[in-house]
Amino acid sequence: MSTTSASVGTSVPADMPAVAGVRHRFVQARGIRFHVAEAGDVDAPVVVLLHGWPSNWYCWREHFAPLAAAGLRPIAIDLRGFGWSETTPHGYRKASMARDVLAVLDALNVDRFRLAGHDWGGFVAFLLGLAHPERVERLVLLNTGH
Repeated sequence: MSTTSASVGTSVPADMPAVAGVRHRFVQARGIRFHVAEAGDVDAPVVVLLHGWPSNWYCWREHFAPLAAAGLRPIAIDLRGFGWSETTPHGYRKASMARDVLAVLDALNVDRFRLAGHDWGGFVAFLLGLAHPERVERLVLLNTGH
């Protein structure tokens, strides 16, 4: 895992949509504040869910309960500039977003994970799988090109 400086907090904005069983937190990684939604046992195997454009974690709302019931820990990250994650003046190339995802997972102490990505998130997931096969256990791409 990376040794980059990161921090984790749990303050949730009032406008956050409520989904039963989903926890929210904010992670400071690569100098950016990222929103993370997750469910399931914190010790369960992780499946990372990456949204497309122009979306956020909420597009995965119907997947949290079934994945948690299957014994997994779904983690949906709002990519840079989307949902409740911080907007930055640059850094929206997919390779940069892939580094963002790894930095967030490092802050959450997640080493190896399953990964699903939709649309833009699918391309980010594709790049993660290519660059870090030692960390990506399984990869599912939805409605995306490669």
